[in-house]
Amino acid sequence: MDHQELVQRINGFLKQLNLGPLTAGNNDSYYTTLTAGEQSLFVYLMPKMDLFYIESPIMKLPSSNLLELYRHLLELNNWETIDAYFAIFDKEDFNEIVLQLMRPAEGIDFEEFQSALSVVLNLYKKYTPELKSKFIH
Repeated sequence: MDHQELVQRINGFLKQLNLGPLTAGNNDSYYTTLTAGEQSLFVYLMPKMDLFYIESPIMKLPSSNLLELYRHLLELNNWETIDAYFAIFDKEDFNEIVLQLMRPAEGIDFEEFQSALSVVLNLYKKYTPELKSKFIH
């Protein structure tokens, strides 16, 4: 499948969910931002890399208890996060904990697309309050 077909496929999925289309970004990548309440989801498509990618910021890195936080995130990644995972986005001024899900773009169907969004949304709802209350003071 060529790049434009992948973009059209993902745009079709977004349209089925009444969401806005992908926008062309840098280096042959495409993205859209979705908002659900206070949560932002960034959906990326990178056809050259055969990558479909969802990211949702969770919180800023706290200034203390980092070892405990990292251990907790690794434990969650091991058993709780299904296809997604917690990661640290430490670039420039961001310094955030994010929830990410990546999969090959080739062959993705609507059910897989919808499931990926649901996994990230549900994990955000489940773990963000806990992480913020335990590690943000």
